[in-house]
Amino acid sequence: MARIGIFDSGVGGLSIANEIHQLLPDVDIDYIADQGFAPYGQQPTEVIIERCHTIVNKLVKNGCDLIVIACNTATVNAVALLRKTFDVPIVGVEPGVKPAAYQSLSKHILVLATQSTLNSESYQQLKAKYQQNAHFYDQPCPAFVELVERREHLSQDAHKWAEKYLEKVFMLDCDTVILGCTHFVFLLPILEKILPSHVRVINTANAVAKQAKIKLMERQPQWQKQEGKLVFMTSAKRCPSHDYIAAFATIRLDSIIQI
Repeated sequence: MARIGIFDSGVGGLSIANEIHQLLPDVDIDYIADQGFAPYGQQPTEVIIERCHTIVNKLVKNGCDLIVIACNTATVNAVALLRKTFDVPIVGVEPGVKPAAYQSLSKHILVLATQSTLNSESYQQLKAKYQQNAHFYDQPCPAFVELVERREHLSQDAHKWAEKYLEKVFMLDCDTVILGCTHFVFLLPILEKILPSHVRVINTANAVAKQAKIKLMERQPQWQKQEGKLVFMTSAKRCPSHDYIAAFATIRLDSIIQI
């Protein structure tokens, strides 16, 4: 049975786990939500790197054939070092700047992300590649991650924050919005209510899942076929309930473990 390890600072990365399960329904997923250190967007770089190293080390020891960093902040701060350190394929996630630049007609693009991602050298370099052809407007969204973690992502409070964070769409004629954090996928129902119908939302979860499938099949072309299951691990002081995880995950939950 093939096994993929996925981690994020919380439940946001389950948006990518869901996409991977759609493409690879017979693969087990070990998921680590580093909720004891969330949100990563408010942590110093050295803390993010240390946590990523600790988590990937655990997932590798668990027998994972592939690691997915399902967090933009963790990717931009740690993916290069992790790839040098571990002898296992590691797939990261980054804001969909390239597809947005090509698909936008107005060439005015709003980027929703954590402050840490927006400040990172990796993101700034990525954006610089396409700034001659498009204008990118950075919008930090600190409230979004915590709203998702509290399972309040469809609340009135979430709607109010979304209206605030999307103001530039209307002020600057943006026709494309990039979701630069995996947590934000769970806010799509609210974002789509606020955004004009012509505005395109760029979500890279499916692209990351496709890349994970390619890398896994290169490493392990065949495996035993049976329904994949989810092992959910958390560094939080209290384990979340089955219902809490089921609100975000589409894959069958096998167990919840505190680490």
